Order: sequence, then structure tokens, then C-alpha cells
Amino acid sequence: MHSEKVVNEIFTENKLKAMVSNINKNIFKVAIPIKGGEYNSAFKSDIVGSIFIKLNLNSFNLLLYQYKKLFLIRYLIVALTMFISIIIIMGTKMFFPLKKLLIAAREVSYGNYTHQISYLEDEDFSPIINEFNRMISQINTRDLILKDMQKKTYR
Repeated sequence: MHSEKVVNEIFTENKLKAMVSNINKNIFKVAIPIKGGEYNSAFKSDIVGSIFIKLNLNSFNLLLYQYKKLFLIRYLIVALTMFISIIIIMGTKMFFPLKKLLIAAREVSYGNYTHQISYLEDEDFSPIINEFNRMISQINTRDLILKDMQKKTYR
């Protein structure tokens, strides 16, 4: 009986009519008018029929859940890829030059004043590495002068 009322409303009012819409129960039913080229004399309109659509929102919710799950997996993969890329970039730009400096400082602390750090001019730490190498050169020059002075003194 309810559907007859809806059909009459569709034909007389010439508009989309929702029969049942209950999101809590995951049900959605719709009646849609079909317009044709013929004139319907009973309802005095050009509507020749109607389509009833019944949606079970449980399947729709399951589909949304699957898409959300896929989206999260893709998001995590992209985030993990970006994180690994950042680690690699930081490793090549920061950690490796710092490790070179650490090794050189250790060599100097053990008395090896000839250790020079090789580097490229466009490295981020090139000014620091350049100053370290200059410091080592000055220490070597000072040591040579001191050794020469010692030789002259003990003669």
C-alpha cells in the first residue's frame, strides 16, 4: 500500500520520491519517475513509469571499508618510501661527512697529523672539512718547524 502511494506521488508530483531511508538499519529505498515521449492521460503528465531501487548499505559500508583499508595501505607505503628516502638523503648529506670528520679527529687524537679528509666542494659540510684539513696542515707545518728547531738546538 505504501508503494502505491509513492507511485501516485511520483506520477502526480513528477519528482524523485524516497520510500525508506533509514541509515541506522542500513536500508535505502528510492522510487524514480521515468519520463517518456507519450502523455499519460490518467495522471496528466509525461511520466510513463517508475523504477524502484533498494540499496543494502551493509555492502556499501563493506566497500567503503575496503577502500579505506587500501587507502591506508597505500598511504603507509608512500610514507614509508618517503621516510626511507629522507634517511638515505640525510645519510649521504649529513652522516657520511660527519663520520669522515669523526674518523679524522680520531686519527689526530692518536697522533696522526697527516690525515686529510677527501671531500667534494659542493658537500654540505665542505667548509668544516676544509677548515679541518687546513688545521691539520698548520699543525704539520708547526711540527716541522719545531722539529727543525729541536735539531738545531741539540747540535
